[in-house]
Amino acid sequence: MAGGKLISTGVEFPDATTQTTSGLPLTGGALTGAVTTTSTFDGRDVAADGVTADAALPKAGGTMTGDVSLGDNVKAKFGASDDLQIYHSGSHSYVQDTGTGNLRIMGTELTIANNDLSKKYIDCANGGATDIYYDGSKKLATTSTGIDVTGSVTCDGFTSTGIDDNATSTAITITSDGRGLSQFTAKAWVNFNGTGTVAIRDSHNVSSITDNGTGTYTVNFTNNFANNDYCVSGVASDTSILTIRANDLYHLVSSIQLITRYPVTSAVQDSGYTYLQVFGD
Repeated sequence: MAGGKLISTGVEFPDATTQTTSGLPLTGGALTGAVTTTSTFDGRDVAADGVTADAALPKAGGTMTGDVSLGDNVKAKFGASDDLQIYHSGSHSYVQDTGTGNLRIMGTELTIANNDLSKKYIDCANGGATDIYYDGSKKLATTSTGIDVTGSVTCDGFTSTGIDDNATSTAITITSDGRGLSQFTAKAWVNFNGTGTVAIRDSHNVSSITDNGTGTYTVNFTNNFANNDYCVSGVASDTSILTIRANDLYHLVSSIQLITRYPVTSAVQDSGYTYLQVFGD
């Protein structure tokens, strides 16, 4: 060492008391140039991380060019309280809304169908019809005046404020027990065998038939009529004639009594075939 300098193999080092004015202090500072390394910083590959960062979607939003893949039971959540959730459980897919307000599905034309769109379930047109399908075939369509049904209609009850039949409007109500039907429809009817043990072949609004003796029967209604002003008609087999006992003793809201007789002598006899229809309220 000579004159405060360390000389070794021709390399000169500055004096220990000399400070390099262009150096970065240990306490920190601002770099004015680039930092280049062929290794890593704190175990991270800066070059690789930079590529990932450049390809990331900013928190402020942007356009994605790839898919988002979520595993089973991993939910896409929306709303401050996760009100709307979309996910697949592994067995079923869910769109679950648990927040306030409505779940609104909006579109100019809206179709709900199977996974390859080969069969529609519901088809909705803006300002037009909503169609409902069964196994891909349209069965019900809304119209500007009501609905259009393809096929038959089965229902527990039917009420209409007006039926236009040959330009005559008639209110009609249909119920499962036969009450309140149009006046054109029988409120009760029965086909029975009156010989031996009485047997009902078929009926409507008739609960049973009481055998009162030879050729005399009481037809009991399942649902009472509103009054006993109803009308009764019927026929018996070709070897008998049918008589309706139309008086207040036998013409009741809950039942009607009838007699079958032999045509020649009018003697009371059982009838193998008796048909009865009742109209009224």
